[in-house]
Amino acid sequence: MQNGKCPVILVHGWKSSPHVWSRLIPRLEESGIEYYLFDHSKKSYSDSLEIVEELGEFFDEIRSRSGYAGAYDIVSHSLGTTIARYLLEVADTERRFKVRRFIGIGPVNRASTLAELFNDERYAPSILKTLTGVFVPKEFSAAGDPLVQAVRFGGVLTSKISDDTKREDIDYRFIVAVNKTRNPDFFRLFEGKTWVFQGGNKANAPVLTYDGDGIVSLDESALKGAGYTLLPEDLSYFSDKPGSYCHILLPTNREAIECVIRYLTADSEVSENVFV
Repeated sequence: MQNGKCPVILVHGWKSSPHVWSRLIPRLEESGIEYYLFDHSKKSYSDSLEIVEELGEFFDEIRSRSGYAGAYDIVSHSLGTTIARYLLEVADTERRFKVRRFIGIGPVNRASTLAELFNDERYAPSILKTLTGVFVPKEFSAAGDPLVQAVRFGGVLTSKISDDTKREDIDYRFIVAVNKTRNPDFFRLFEGKTWVFQGGNKANAPVLTYDGDGIVSLDESALKGAGYTLLPEDLSYFSDKPGSYCHILLPTNREAIECVIRYLTADSEVSENVFV
């Protein structure tokens, strides 16, 4: 620990890489916060639990190499949140991994509507055509992607983490974005909206809502009892750069980065909102 600040493990999301932290890292360095990059972008996984296991090994390696056995902070994006929560809440039955503060940006804490629709022959062709080359890679196969399958309703990861698995020894904080002014440039591909099943139930029809970041809805990010910051807070900045608040770019967004730094450096409560 440096200057009383916990070291941070950065966990990127699906089809992403540590490059997503390129704008956060300078702020970490300015704040004197030590950080470690977990990279799961360069390997092919046949099972999502392999990524969870590798994150655990990475955690052990850091502790062994540094000799620091105290608490760490975690900053994650998107499905990186799901992976890290599974490790800490499900796989780590002996509570070996000490975490002070868990920060998720655009987190997937509940089953993903979009992952479900990727596998639905009624919706998949249109949605995949829209997202290919921007969020979805070319020649993408939902059926062959273990992470997509793992965050579906009943998926390997999302079926095991819940409000009830949240650890009492960890302070959870989330950064989420919604389209407050219904600006279509927020996420132009869906006219500023996000797909979600009504009531969070896949038996209901999926609808488009402004209460999401273009990829993950606010309901899918919710974790009971966890603090969160709802962006945008600066509506004038949002008006100038609405696209910077969408899910894909949120980790590089100016407001989101400053929120992360506040969360990492605060000794006490800094979240105005709590999920209920």
